[in-house]
Amino acid sequence: MTSASLSALRDLKLRGMATAYEGILARPHNEHAEAHELPARLLDAETQERQRRRTQTYLRLSKLRYDAV
Repeated sequence: MTSASLSALRDLKLRGMATAYEGILARPHNEHAEAHELPARLLDAETQERQRRRTQTYLRLSKLRYDAV
């Protein structure tokens, strides 16, 4: 079930959610997020991943002479 869920997330291009889900599954069972926290964590991870990719794209397209920090 979990491998099917991970592959479905990747097929839907939800990389942030897939990475966060793998991280949650890697933890011991007693440290897993509760049912009401899991969607919020996955959504937050996807939002952050998309923002990171957007920022990287804009930095690359800006063709700055020096690395912006």
